[in-house]
Amino acid sequence: MQRALKTSHFQQLRRISGFAEQTRLERCSKPEVSQEEVQSILGLREQIVNFNSRNSRVRQVHSNLLPSNNPTEDRRSLCQSRSANGHSIMSGVFDGHAGPWCAQLASERLFYYIHLACLSNEDIEKMLDLYYSNKPLPGWDSRI
Repeated sequence: MQRALKTSHFQQLRRISGFAEQTRLERCSKPEVSQEEVQSILGLREQIVNFNSRNSRVRQVHSNLLPSNNPTEDRRSLCQSRSANGHSIMSGVFDGHAGPWCAQLASERLFYYIHLACLSNEDIEKMLDLYYSNKPLPGWDSRI
């Protein structure tokens, strides 16, 4: 009979961890800001870009930044690339963990590199000819 009253070490740990979990949830469940404050904070850096092209399957791109620092170190970028194979849309949000300069550089250059890496050698030669003749390069539309 005495053996049935004893609880195992595992059961004791389970009770303790359940108590800790319950107190953590009680602590975290209290809202620190109102619903109106949340909506105003999220609306500050919200951005919607519309695409009117009939060839694009994407109609809108929604993005938002919620910075932990002021000014924000995060960057976002969106572009539409046109080539012989059709249209492509690239979008990205770049986190500024390494500081705002790294995110800025990646947001400005990464899509150019990807676009050029996907081109054929003939397309690259045509673009170089246009570049050296000081004419605008086709196939690139930076939106943000």
